[in-house]
Amino acid sequence: QRQMCIRDRPIDSLTYNSRIYQIDTEQMRQYLNRHGDVIIYGYASFCHSENCINPRMAEKLCKENDFGFCLIIETYDYLERIPNMEVPILSIYQERYHTDKTPKYCEMFYKDLTGTTYEERGYGRFYHFKYGKFIKAYDNINDVFKPN
Repeated sequence: QRQMCIRDRPIDSLTYNSRIYQIDTEQMRQYLNRHGDVIIYGYASFCHSENCINPRMAEKLCKENDFGFCLIIETYDYLERIPNMEVPILSIYQERYHTDKTPKYCEMFYKDLTGTTYEERGYGRFYHFKYGKFIKAYDNINDVFKPN
């Protein structure tokens, strides 16, 4: 059973445990500004696409490639599918957006964070940032690590 927590603490101070930490864009931005290459995985437990991989696998790929990794769950369904992680499990603090509709609060959160709309950045679930600057959204995490 996972427990929901709203935290005002910096993301760097959070650890993996049975909690889900609700965060806002300001907390995420502060974290990203202090770190080089970071991938945010916008995880939807119901997704069965070949690009929606196990969060633990995404975390492992990032670690192998010297990238930071953040897991943001977009829904609270099927939480038992989330494996044990080395990073804290984050979720979007949806009350800030005055809606409980997942597509709406996700779009507003990522628009605030990246400065782009879905149409401009693409519909990928893997968001690449470098020292706070949004680089690109990827459908397939393996594409992040391919040479240009």
